[in-house]
Amino acid sequence: MLQLAPSAPLAPTQVPVGCEVRLVALPGAQASPKVPRPLRTLASNALALFAEPFAVQTEIELGSLRLFGVPAEVVGDLRAPGDAILVTLADGYEGYVEASDRWSKGAGESKTTYYGPDLARAFQLVPGN
Repeated sequence: MLQLAPSAPLAPTQVPVGCEVRLVALPGAQASPKVPRPLRTLASNALALFAEPFAVQTEIELGSLRLFGVPAEVVGDLRAPGDAILVTLADGYEGYVEASDRWSKGAGESKTTYYGPDLARAFQLVPGN
């Protein structure tokens, strides 16, 4: 017969719980600087036909734990503001998010982003350490 170890008595505790859902206006679709200049406007207009104008961003608090959900794939050294833990691909997919300085240089995943250099700012992401 399996015997379980005695457990400590359960004591009721109060843990603050919160959830905030924001509708974020996304920047206009913008082709990467890697797209040749004569085709860049055409590529941006084509992206704009399919790009969502808004995205849902969720922040969950459970006691001292803060989860910061972004509906995109965050790359590079971007992070959530404050002490929140960044959760990517949360409730959607709006492509890659690059820091604006990396995007302007065409570095990293900037060639495959949909929304250009301002997406990180729209999602309130900050440069990491």
